[in-house]
Amino acid sequence: MTHIIFFNGWGMDKGIISHFNDQEDYLVTEVHSYHQYHAPKLKKNTTRTIVIAWSLGTILATKFYIQHAEYIDRFIVINGACDGFNKKQGLPKAISMLTAKNWNSTSKLLFDKKMNGSDLIFVPTNRTIEDQKKELLYLMDHQDTLLSDRLQTNDSKILVLISEKEQIYPSKNLIRCWKDQKIVIIKDKYHNPFHTTSSWKQWIEN
Repeated sequence: MTHIIFFNGWGMDKGIISHFNDQEDYLVTEVHSYHQYHAPKLKKNTTRTIVIAWSLGTILATKFYIQHAEYIDRFIVINGACDGFNKKQGLPKAISMLTAKNWNSTSKLLFDKKMNGSDLIFVPTNRTIEDQKKELLYLMDHQDTLLSDRLQTNDSKILVLISEKEQIYPSKNLIRCWKDQKIVIIKDKYHNPFHTTSSWKQWIEN
């Protein structure tokens, strides 16, 4: 069985992939709440191990991949930056600081609209506004430590997927960040591409 380790996006929990119809076909470890992070454990007796990182989950996923690359068969990044908060290769930190400062139920609705491409799409989560804010501040404060190691260039295990309609990260930053890895633009998708897909298979077989 394939072991999928999914590093979720900021402020999320497993609700964002709860609708996937092939959960029982894979051994899935979902990771979130990075201000309370515990590294996932690699599983024995599995045929493949695939790490999937979405959005800001890419920060911790990159660190995990570098530490365990010899045991990981594929590292798939979806709309995430190798440099986290970075003016040219990630999320501009000044904007992220404003997001954290002004984070409330109203600003979350506006953020969700940009993330999903619609204000009619509801992403289920049990995370509170305050908890999400703490997580964002933690990632900004600890980025330098978390990203102290660097990826190898032209790593054949790495696949970077960038949504054509990405509105959270500047797309040019993502392309600049991953220029030394394989990049695929996914058509007609926004920052959150999961609500228009229904399975893990659609992601791991790119």
